[in-house]
Amino acid sequence: MIHLKPLCIGALLLVITGCAATYELSDPPPGHPANPHVGEPTYERSTTLAEADPVDPRPAKSYQWTPDKEMNTDHYQHTQKEKPDREIKDTHEQVPDSFEGQLAQVLRAYFGIADALAADDFKTATNKVELMQTRLKQADPKLLDEAKREQWNQINKAMGEALQRFLHTPALEAARTAFESISGQMEKSVRTFGSGDLAPVYVLHCPMAFGNRGAHWLQPYERVNNPYYGARMLRCGSVTDTLVPVQEDKNKHNHNH
Repeated sequence: MIHLKPLCIGALLLVITGCAATYELSDPPPGHPANPHVGEPTYERSTTLAEADPVDPRPAKSYQWTPDKEMNTDHYQHTQKEKPDREIKDTHEQVPDSFEGQLAQVLRAYFGIADALAADDFKTATNKVELMQTRLKQADPKLLDEAKREQWNQINKAMGEALQRFLHTPALEAARTAFESISGQMEKSVRTFGSGDLAPVYVLHCPMAFGNRGAHWLQPYERVNNPYYGARMLRCGSVTDTLVPVQEDKNKHNHNH
């Protein structure tokens, strides 16, 4: 017992010292007997994360974006997608009215093919292709000068071959592939020789046709009537160009031929 007393006294002193140190490190709450002169604290309003201004996650350079591009990104990308690179240009010069009138009959037959394909009517489309062949044969290249006659012969040959492929297709989907070639040559014809008394003539584009490769066609009205999809996606597409404006129908040029 004589040897244990110093140990007990030492342990007791360590406990008392630790408690005192702890008490000194922590301030007693306001109003506590040991802290009578400290009043109730005043708290400033703290701003929570929900109340704070929202953090813009964009990098600093994003503040340099123009409002138009920022607000219309989807529309801009969609428009860009619907404008593939093409080399067809307007070279329309004055040609004899009689030849333009003959081409107008070819164009009318073409419009009939497009409307029939949009209606998924393979039989009517085939009949209109046969009519278009007849109208092509009635177009007289002798009415043209030598340079224009050569242009017409090239278009006429390519268009005739596309029409023939259409007539040899067994089903609607294959016919639509041939129709794309017909449309390309018909557009060249209108751009080069005009449309007679038919106006307006619009170029339309479907970006999803043929596995998203896209395809064009012509219409005499702006409302999309898609010949490549028919009822499945009748309104898929948009007007990309106007070959012949409405005004030309009222102000036809007088040709002296």
